[in-house]
Amino acid sequence: MSDDGLGDDEGVGGETKLYTVVVSNVLLALLVFGLSASVDVESFKSRLERRNGILIGLGCQFFLLPFIGFLVVKAFGLNPVYGTTLLIVVSSPGGSYSNLWCSLFNADIALSVAMTAASTMVSALMLPVNLLLYINLAYDGDDGGGGATQYLDWGALFTSIAVVMASVTGGLVVAAKATELVQRRCNRFGNLAGVALVVFSAVESSVSAPLWDREWRFYLAVPLPCILGLVAALALTSSPGCGLARPERVSVAIETCYQNVGVATAVALSMFQGKDQALAVGVPLYYGGIEALLLGGFCLYAWKAGWTYAPAQANEVLRGVGMSRPGYGAQDGAQDGYRAAHSHATSLGPPTEGGGGGEGGGEGGSQGVERARYDPRFLVFESAHDMMLRKAQVRLVRTFQGTYAQGGSMVHQMIMGSGKTTVVAPLLSLVLGDGATLVVQCVPKPLLDFSRGVVRECFGDAVLAKPVYTFNLERSSKVSEGQVRKLEHAMRSRAVVVTHPTALKSLVLKVVELAQELDASAETKRGAGVAGKLWQGLTNATTAAAVAAASTVGLDGQALLSSEEAATAAKRVELGWCLELYGLFQRKGVLLLDEVDLILHPLRSELNWPLGTKVPLDLTEPDGATQAVEGAGLAGGGLRWTVPLMLVDATYTALQWATIQTAAQDPAAAQSGAAAQVVDESLRESGAALVALRRLSDGLALGLETLKLQCSPHLVLLDPKFYRAELLPALAAYAAVWLESKGLGGVTAGGGALGAVLLRGERAGEAPWAELRAKCSDRGLKLAMLCHLHLARYLPHALSKVNRVGFGLLEPRDVARIEPRGASWLPKARQLLAVPFLALDAPSEASEFSNPEVVLCLTVCAYRLSGLRRSDLKALLNHLIDDLAQESGPHAKRSTALRYKAWIEAAGARVRGTNKEDASKSNAAEPAAEPAAGAMNDDGPSPLIWPLHTVDVGDEEQMGVLFALLSKRPEVVQAYLEGQVFPATMEFQRAKLAASGQEVGGELLFKRRLGFSGTPSDLLPVEAQPCRYEPGDDAKMASTLMDPKVVSVTQLPAGWSVSSALDAVANGGYHALIDCGALVTGLSNRGAARMLLERGLPPPIMGCVFLDELDRKMVLLRRGWRVLPLERCGLAPRQRFSFYDQSHTTGMDIRQPVRCKAALTLGKDMTFRDLAQGAYRMRGIGKGQTVALLLTPEVRSLMKRQVQLGRGQPLGGGGAMAEGPAADASGDLVDVVTWLTIDSLASENQQFQVLCEQSMRNVWRKDAFGRLACAGVGAVGADAEAEDPLLRESLHLFAEPVDLTVPTGPGVGGASLLSEAMALEMQGHARHVRTAEQRRVLADLQRLVAEAETSMGAGGEGGACGDEDGGGGARLESEQVQEQEQEQEQEQEQEQEEEEEEEQEQEVVEALVKAPARDDEAARPWALSTLAMSPPGDGRGEAKGLLAQAAGALSQAAPGHGGGQAGSPHFYPWSDFAVFRGLGSGGPLMSPKLAFPPMLLLSENHYRPAWSLTGHRRLKNLSVFMEWVPDLKGLEPVAAAKEKRGADTATASSGDGPGDLGGCSEAEAAEAA
Repeated sequence: MSDDGLGDDEGVGGETKLYTVVVSNVLLALLVFGLSASVDVESFKSRLERRNGILIGLGCQFFLLPFIGFLVVKAFGLNPVYGTTLLIVVSSPGGSYSNLWCSLFNADIALSVAMTAASTMVSALMLPVNLLLYINLAYDGDDGGGGATQYLDWGALFTSIAVVMASVTGGLVVAAKATELVQRRCNRFGNLAGVALVVFSAVESSVSAPLWDREWRFYLAVPLPCILGLVAALALTSSPGCGLARPERVSVAIETCYQNVGVATAVALSMFQGKDQALAVGVPLYYGGIEALLLGGFCLYAWKAGWTYAPAQANEVLRGVGMSRPGYGAQDGAQDGYRAAHSHATSLGPPTEGGGGGEGGGEGGSQGVERARYDPRFLVFESAHDMMLRKAQVRLVRTFQGTYAQGGSMVHQMIMGSGKTTVVAPLLSLVLGDGATLVVQCVPKPLLDFSRGVVRECFGDAVLAKPVYTFNLERSSKVSEGQVRKLEHAMRSRAVVVTHPTALKSLVLKVVELAQELDASAETKRGAGVAGKLWQGLTNATTAAAVAAASTVGLDGQALLSSEEAATAAKRVELGWCLELYGLFQRKGVLLLDEVDLILHPLRSELNWPLGTKVPLDLTEPDGATQAVEGAGLAGGGLRWTVPLMLVDATYTALQWATIQTAAQDPAAAQSGAAAQVVDESLRESGAALVALRRLSDGLALGLETLKLQCSPHLVLLDPKFYRAELLPALAAYAAVWLESKGLGGVTAGGGALGAVLLRGERAGEAPWAELRAKCSDRGLKLAMLCHLHLARYLPHALSKVNRVGFGLLEPRDVARIEPRGASWLPKARQLLAVPFLALDAPSEASEFSNPEVVLCLTVCAYRLSGLRRSDLKALLNHLIDDLAQESGPHAKRSTALRYKAWIEAAGARVRGTNKEDASKSNAAEPAAEPAAGAMNDDGPSPLIWPLHTVDVGDEEQMGVLFALLSKRPEVVQAYLEGQVFPATMEFQRAKLAASGQEVGGELLFKRRLGFSGTPSDLLPVEAQPCRYEPGDDAKMASTLMDPKVVSVTQLPAGWSVSSALDAVANGGYHALIDCGALVTGLSNRGAARMLLERGLPPPIMGCVFLDELDRKMVLLRRGWRVLPLERCGLAPRQRFSFYDQSHTTGMDIRQPVRCKAALTLGKDMTFRDLAQGAYRMRGIGKGQTVALLLTPEVRSLMKRQVQLGRGQPLGGGGAMAEGPAADASGDLVDVVTWLTIDSLASENQQFQVLCEQSMRNVWRKDAFGRLACAGVGAVGADAEAEDPLLRESLHLFAEPVDLTVPTGPGVGGASLLSEAMALEMQGHARHVRTAEQRRVLADLQRLVAEAETSMGAGGEGGACGDEDGGGGARLESEQVQEQEQEQEQEQEQEQEEEEEEEQEQEVVEALVKAPARDDEAARPWALSTLAMSPPGDGRGEAKGLLAQAAGALSQAAPGHGGGQAGSPHFYPWSDFAVFRGLGSGGPLMSPKLAFPPMLLLSENHYRPAWSLTGHRRLKNLSVFMEWVPDLKGLEPVAAAKEKRGADTATASSGDGPGDLGGCSEAEAAEAA
């Protein structure tokens, strides 16, 4: 090189330049493209809010540092090769390794990442600008005009700049569309290209110009801009005007002086050639080495000086793995996480007394002598999960650790989005699972799959490997040794057990149920009386006589004894394992309760197991005595369900009338149309009924106009006060007309007494009831009271619910998920009745509504709204066809055919073969129906339908036509409910086992419990109180949700529907729909996701996330409509839309774009807790993410009225508000929060009353359960001498009686206040209150209830809709889980056999339906002597257990009867008689048997028992029964047998013979026989 520094080696320049230019520019393009493509555009946009730090940093990097470089070039007089290259270096963007330095020493990583991304984008403009400016200023004019710059290759320079600009642009385009995985790979690929570029340049430079052989100015001048830039940036950012914290200053200083030497290297390789190229490449290489050493020293000094988030006194540098990648969530609060992780979180064990749980372990104590120590588990947890702990998370974990170490329990608040499920719960599992403690995490059932997935992800790597188990228990489950051993293994292996509250409560009820069954079995065996003594004789294995007696009735006595003993032994073994499982939980378990407010909710946590034999409901069976007095109207059966059928029919008829009147403006036409739709024909022409319907219709129209009622998706009651004022009187008048038509003791509809009773019930006073008692029987009084209860309580409750969100019928797809074996394996009640729904299209897996009136009302509403299912219509048609076959006469004239014809004509069609004029007359008043597709048509206007006797239920075409025509007809629905559904299902048990949140949140199961939630309350079990609130969290939630910049209000238009609401969301620029208000109905979650995609979600949205029926996060892809798990879809957050249904608006996490907007629906039953939980599904709310509240006009009107009442303002018009966004957003938000807070207070008042009752009962239940566990299995069902009477009483404390009778008038002697009722119950259980602590708890509960009653007023109205039961209305939604009974299993097997037979012999079945079978009808002769033989069995046709069989056998064990022969084969008891009902009848094959007296026998020649199972038979029209008196001589054998039987009985009673029956007397044995 010459003295002037210009290259003179031109001979080799061309080839070298071509080679290096290509390689360097390719590597440069890959480097810049990779870094640009890794920029998270959304995250970068959110970080732009921190403008101070970013602007100052960019100013230092692109203005300050290039200027310093220019001064150094001029001061040292660097030649153009060195000078130009140094200016390129100081003008280049920052490198991603600056993020590594910030992460390593815990500077402000978020600011560092933002500056790196910003400098990459800005460099496309500033790099050429700075080079043109400073190169010309430094060298123009040198050497006479052209200067040294004439030797520079400006074309190569601008080529490199163009490569940088194109790469930045292309990278940003890719970054905007690529997934996170692609971005990470681009970043990694770019870094590799940068390393390759540095290596390539080092090799090139070392060939001709080694780095160590340069002039002195090179070694001084090149690193000087880095040093001066660092000092200047630090000084500038430390000025008061900048307002930057110390960690931010450190980040800005690092970003200022750390340059991407790869870019400068590539430009140098392109601009220079020959030896100058080698000299130029040495500049970025030397600069890069110096900046690495300089920044390392600076970061070390900053850390020790306390300028970073890392504690200065730490013994080692702590780094957060993965923090260098662009886009790490700024919303996650990284800065607090650094401080927390390293100054608070990591001290070993719980806080010491010296530390006091304060900041930084040893720093917090009064002495401050203990130095902070780092818990390696915390550090490993951070490193393994690519995250840093936050201060709040660490503080909560340490607080829980301290409470656990002291053996206590605690519930603590932690705001949503702060990592309760994803950080706190797994971290607690890590630190508490020590091999001697069983860690059980309990979450709400909808969150089970999500929480289990989080735990598995946390402990699924090799570093923190932990097994994850799921504990599930239900009523039908069997507890075995295997389950206990698995849980013991889980404890030893430090595993995490995930469960839900129903499983834990089921364990408690399982113990009690098994203990009660064993005790009842023992009581039966040793019972006081003949039954117990006979049982003792039968169960004695050495009693040959008893075994022989069983054989006389065709039973294997030994097998019976063995099977009964085996069943009892199996129950005892299972109880033993249940108690061992309980002991494991109690002694070694710790329970982590996530979303504790849901798990322990007093109204939603009850679990009921019905007990005992099912009995028919009151007013469901005919009453002959009433028929003699008041006629057939009140004496008939089914009155219990006729009342809700009548009221619901009137409501929907009046609604249709109101719709017709509104559309036609013709009240007369509306009246005739409504009258034609009333199902009860006796009321169609009643003037009083039509007047009541007109009044009801006017009330419904007013409610819809004033938005007190909602018509989408169907009629929904919003305002209970409006119901009481406008609808209740009209419905009561209609019910009075109906009661009059039933002949209610001569009481007229307009009578004051009946009206007062229907409206006020028990509060009507004594005079109206006295008047009714004088005119009505008890059955009539019950019917009047039943009408009142439905009018005042059950009907408004049903009208306030939404079909398939709170209740609904099981569809085939639901059955397939709940019971894969088929519908026949489900209990009949769940098949046919409305069941609880957990959320949109998500039925409960086993629960049923426990209140029979609620079941009836909701079932009627469900069928009226949804219509009959195909299986329902098939069952109904099969029943009609069977009835038709039993009738005589021409098919068209039979009553069943006429009924079918009336249905078809009411639907607007005509049965083929009927007269057109007659059909048109019969349905002239009915609205015309659309022609059914596929029906047979002729020239007439009405479609032709097949006659009933030609209908084939197996023909899908016929069924499709009939289904479209009849499935929603009110008269068809009512016929199915009255004839087949309710008679087969309306049986309930009179007792139940009950559990609640007390068993989960109290000390009964787990001694140590740690609970947390974002929205807890003080309504907790006594053992879990008080709740510890995080200071400021409630205020933070309220201020965020009332901030117009974060939350907005948008009103849906009047007349909205589900589809229009989804349209508004799909085209509103939203990224998520959070359906807290349950507005989306009639669709599955997948269906809603598809509709959103079809209705206009913009093209960047490629899929919609939803929660499937198994609570799994799935994605429906727009392309091909494929469904994939979320983790496998490959879509970035900005490329997908999220749909949260109502049950998943609490606790569910789905990652959203940093900047996005969600739509959140509001519903009439929401509280502030629901709003907060739903809004905080957006984890970055207030930090770039916003929420729009969607209000329906009805909900907004309801909100305005309540807020006005709360403020003492006069009510406004209550009409529809203006559409679109609210004018006063801030005022609307305040109104929303105020309204939801008012609803929260009302809800908490109900919860408080129920919680007090539950807490009171928990006092003696916990004591009783502990007594049972201590006594052990052996004490249950022990001998009378060893039995503990208190233990037997304890077993029954969990059982609660269920009163299913309808009262005949006002209650007598009952408590009117909750405090009085609780005092009576405490008095009745005083024997089980033994300690001072128990008495203190009960006294505190009494005091709280008394204070609440005093403050709220004891004589106020009841609950909503006039509920006078003092809070009983709060439990109308309580659920129960039925046990799988043996007879249900037999019925399932029988139905399966029927289905198989129907499939294999379909043609034969069709023939049987059309005509009765006639095979095997020949009479069989029998001898007259057969009449002298005893009847078989016990005369009732079925064995009623072993006791009855033994008694029957003893009564027949006499000589002369064929050696114990069971009797003549030609006769059988009449009580065994049953006829064939038919396949597909919806019930058993045989008709119910009647309890005829035992002396009545039936000949097989009249009807053979086998025919009951094979097919229809025509019964003979005349049967002759003979009464016969045998000759006196024929009585001698009978007398001898009696005498012999008496002798055998005497021998047995003495206890000396082989047939020892336990010492019963002859009279007792004869009585039993």
